[in-house]
Amino acid sequence: MISIICISNNKRVYNDYLAKSLFTQRSCSYEILRVDNQNNQYPNAIRAFNSVIKEAKGEYLMFVHQDIALEDEYFLNKVEAYFKDHPQTGIVGIAGVKDRHIYSNIEHSLPRVRVSEDFLTNEVAVNSLDECLFVIPKQCLQEHPFDEQVCDHWHLYTVEYCYQMKKLNKDVVVLPLKAYHLSQGDFMNEGYYETLLKVANKYHKDFNRIETTIRSWSTHPFILKLNIRYLRYKKARMEKHG
Repeated sequence: MISIICISNNKRVYNDYLAKSLFTQRSCSYEILRVDNQNNQYPNAIRAFNSVIKEAKGEYLMFVHQDIALEDEYFLNKVEAYFKDHPQTGIVGIAGVKDRHIYSNIEHSLPRVRVSEDFLTNEVAVNSLDECLFVIPKQCLQEHPFDEQVCDHWHLYTVEYCYQMKKLNKDVVVLPLKAYHLSQGDFMNEGYYETLLKVANKYHKDFNRIETTIRSWSTHPFILKLNIRYLRYKKARMEKHG
């Protein structure tokens, strides 16, 4: 059984995309735990997740954005089967990065655009996954919980967990499953940069770089701060000059 956990601030979008696509799923039992955040009552994603994780009945926990539509009627069945056949896997998703190459069968935006030029037919081991949809065995998450001290905003919680799994020699995998994502994905703001600095500080002794689906970052404190300073400067100039 899979417990599907979704933080939602727009019930119409949730119903039109995620909920509607779940009605088509076959050969897998699941439950939906929708976390209502319409009033912005949660300060970060992990706090919202933790509000329902204890009541989840599934062996596997799927964390997914409200504007994702599953486009394979056996999507959940394939996720469950993969974990049963690969017990060393710590986390799977549908978009990830390795050596600055994006692996995914997702399409996003309107008109629809492919995330990656390559169409996956097999699973791929990667360095990190995108937050839009990822799945963790419940037992694994109980033993190795999300780090809210590091990820106290709405960004990089999946990236942080992927590197936590890599440090434990557990597999981080993109599955060749089709889905549609209404939005274009993540963006970089001050909360992103603050969290990035904390993630890099946590793992700089273990990894030279932190890869995300946006870009690859050095974990060296001086180089990372210099990169962030430049990006802030570049953004300020763009805003100033329109």
